[in-house]
Amino acid sequence: NEYKSYLRYNMFMIVVVIAAIALYFSWKAIALFYLRQIAYRHFKGPPVKNFFEGHKNEITRALRQERWLQLMQEYVADYGTTFLMWRYHYPVVFTADPDVLSHVWNDLDYEKLATLPNRSFKDQIITGTESFLSIPGGLNWAIKRRILTKIFAKSSQRKLFRDLKRKTEEYVSEVKSQADNRIIDFDMEIEFATLVEAQLEVLGFDKMTDVFRTRSRYLGENVVLLVEEVPLPHKVSDKRKYFNTPRAQKLIAFLADLRATLRNDFLEFKKVYQTSRNDPEYMESLGLLGLLLEANNEIDSDTNYVENFVNDIMTAIVVADNVAKAVTVALAKVLRDEEIYSKLQAEVDNTTIDTYDDLASLRYTEMVILETMRWSPILQRGARKLSNSFGTKKTKLGPYTMPYFSTEINVQWSQYVMHHHAGYWENPDKFNPERFANGTQGFSKNAFMPFIAGPRACLGKHFAMMQMKLILYTFMRNFSASLSPGEEKLILDQKYTIVKVKSGNKICLHVR
Repeated sequence: NEYKSYLRYNMFMIVVVIAAIALYFSWKAIALFYLRQIAYRHFKGPPVKNFFEGHKNEITRALRQERWLQLMQEYVADYGTTFLMWRYHYPVVFTADPDVLSHVWNDLDYEKLATLPNRSFKDQIITGTESFLSIPGGLNWAIKRRILTKIFAKSSQRKLFRDLKRKTEEYVSEVKSQADNRIIDFDMEIEFATLVEAQLEVLGFDKMTDVFRTRSRYLGENVVLLVEEVPLPHKVSDKRKYFNTPRAQKLIAFLADLRATLRNDFLEFKKVYQTSRNDPEYMESLGLLGLLLEANNEIDSDTNYVENFVNDIMTAIVVADNVAKAVTVALAKVLRDEEIYSKLQAEVDNTTIDTYDDLASLRYTEMVILETMRWSPILQRGARKLSNSFGTKKTKLGPYTMPYFSTEINVQWSQYVMHHHAGYWENPDKFNPERFANGTQGFSKNAFMPFIAGPRACLGKHFAMMQMKLILYTFMRNFSASLSPGEEKLILDQKYTIVKVKSGNKICLHVR
């Protein structure tokens, strides 16, 4: 009898478990059916081939085949500039509509994602989630944004110009000193990364550490590797095996060493800062470094204070590489078009840059930079998330009303898709600096977004433009350039968020 009771009890529990599983999947199926067929019926989008996974497999396959951008372009052509996809039961809205994007960028309820791959690498933190760039939102974001705006405002660039010009010229002199028979083999991606890391000194970081002065090449080479490798752990199945590869081990050692150096340097610097913080001249000399201290002091982030500050410095180091990549693509494109190269060289030869205001004379140089950021935006895509707590808030997304049922809304866009949309640009696949002869006037608002827009627009956009102009001007003033053998074809790696040059970045510099 006891045995029979035991069997009946087990059978009962098995039936309960099966019923619970069936109920769960029934509820999930009903919920998915409701969401897809009723709640979001006003959205167009590609058909769902896998009921429970949505479009996840198609998107993953496109990423692995390096076709994600092309797939989004095909979907835009088929379903319009705003369409709906599904990742399991989560709705994902993709948009290439400037009006919808304007709404997303200006509504602070849409937060940055906190789980992006640039936050950490294995057990090594890169930028974390509280640095001035990676922080998703909230009060701490507002504090950092308000304070850091001071150094990156256009009016503040005049103070930075002289030192930035000096650092650029010092680097060019160093390159020239290495010339063998007046010819230099030059890997643009590595060399420009080295230069922009050295340039960070002008933002006041030299008051805390000497890594930007003495180890700029170490920073440049490893940040280039970092940008290449960081997305990979999220794409490979055997993460343990991947993290034992030489490249991964090199990055882990680099991040551990750099963070330890910055941490120790900051603790030593803080002693000097505490005794000199009432000296206005000293505080002004700290530049961005001083503003980061001010912001973190206002936030007062308890035991994480030092680590959060290190995260801010790490963010500046990683983001600087975007400028290097933009200059690399710009010069790579210019060298492949004789007419553009001649116009750019003529402007450089006929212009003298001694002050910040003189940069306005580099009109064609600016046109080349703007067209580079349109043709191949370094940041190719972005996303925002709106958590909607079981539908307690009705949400507008441009002309669309998101249903109450949504618990999380993920909005994605692609600068590349927008910049190559024939509805906004004439002959969009052609590299043509002349389209910016009147600056950015005459284009659809938000159709050109190299620095994003709204409250989260890139803080350093004016500084970045000054960097790019000075680098192109100084290099073309001192060197003529030609493509290295075997580098005739420019091939870009567009798998992930940041574009990288696969081939075509190596050139020969000839001292003029």
